[in-house]
Amino acid sequence: MDETPSPLREVPDSQEDLHRTLVEAMDALILQLDPQGRVTYANPAATRLLGKVLAETREVRIGDLPREEDRGLVERSFRRALEGSPAVPLLWKAPCPEGERTFLTRFSVARRPDGSVRACIAHGGDVTDRARVEEERKLFYHALQHAVHGMCITDVRGRILYVNRAFEELYGFTQEEARGKNPRILNPGRRVYREWGVDEETYDRLFSEMWEALLDPERGAWEGELINRRRDGSLMWVRLYISSIRDVRGDVTAFFATPMDLTAQKEQEEQVRLETYRAITLTAEMRDEETGAHLVRIGAYARLLAETLGLPGKFARDLELFAPFHDIGKVGIPDRILLAPRKLDPDEFEIMKSHALIGYNILKDKPSLALAAEIARGHHERWDGSGYPSHLKETEIPLAARITAVADVYDALRSRRPYKAPWDHPRTAEHIREQGGIHFDPSVVEAFFQVQEGFQEIFRNHAS
Repeated sequence: MDETPSPLREVPDSQEDLHRTLVEAMDALILQLDPQGRVTYANPAATRLLGKVLAETREVRIGDLPREEDRGLVERSFRRALEGSPAVPLLWKAPCPEGERTFLTRFSVARRPDGSVRACIAHGGDVTDRARVEEERKLFYHALQHAVHGMCITDVRGRILYVNRAFEELYGFTQEEARGKNPRILNPGRRVYREWGVDEETYDRLFSEMWEALLDPERGAWEGELINRRRDGSLMWVRLYISSIRDVRGDVTAFFATPMDLTAQKEQEEQVRLETYRAITLTAEMRDEETGAHLVRIGAYARLLAETLGLPGKFARDLELFAPFHDIGKVGIPDRILLAPRKLDPDEFEIMKSHALIGYNILKDKPSLALAAEIARGHHERWDGSGYPSHLKETEIPLAARITAVADVYDALRSRRPYKAPWDHPRTAEHIREQGGIHFDPSVVEAFFQVQEGFQEIFRNHAS
């Protein structure tokens, strides 16, 4: 028969001994105090955390335990407990053998039948690690809130969990307005992207590559440029940095995004590009009888026609920029022909016609000038195929060149030349009508008559 003593036989017989055994076995901090605040008992956990002095003397007071800046707080809480105030949690720090620790305690008072204080119990626990996490959380939250750049956190279901102040200022959405919404509220949609020159295929590929990168455990991040819409409807370019947030198992739990506003930078780059291209075209035109005003008018006419035809906004803006490149090939034409104050003879005119291919050869193979190259080569082609240099017809002629042809002829007829007087608007408009389907694309002619008053205004406002 097994003679091993049963553990039950070791349980104390008295209720008081049982309570003491439980108190001494607990990891919680328990201190017994007399009405003067002297420590009369400390359980092993308290002794371990607060020092051996608690086990060696009865003269330690509760106010001696906290760090100096917390002593008044602990003593006041102790006195309120003696006065009968409800016990409330008290957070305080104390110097300990392993370094400063944080404790969360309450004071409970045991009273005699006559109401006098028998003892006060301080009970609680070491919450140092939890307090450190909370302090870090507050620090990180403060850092996020006051960061210079906008920040946004979304969950895996596509709901915004948090945006900081910089995000609110950037987009105009408050934390309350953004929370719970899908980030799609910032996406202006395919039509706007198309207006800015991003076709459907590129749009789909952009967002497909973004999600592929974010969900790839090896990468988990994506960086790229997007068009965003503010709360007031205005548009802006942003450079967006997104990272996946994963748990210990490696599962994605959230996404952290930081947008940086590129609008001013884009506008400055566009302005520099515009001024550079205009300087190039003006340099070329200085050899001709044309003026800078002529270039401005050609660009303005072309943009107006493109907008009237319902073409994307970026195409219309680029057309305004590049239509003035139509005659850049004239830099290769001899002065005796280019500057002749008369109509050219047939041989001279053949040389003059070469400016279309010269301009194309100057501009080709330069991706940023592809539209300008199309215009330079095709603006003298005719709808019926009788133009030059390639005798293209109808839609074989690039649309940008078909639009520029109407703009160029209108301005040439309205302007004075050594060999002709300027035409008025009605006569010029009638010529364009007559040439619809012969020289000009009929749809562009139709657009011209929808906005012919705009042509007149441009001509008046930018007279040579």
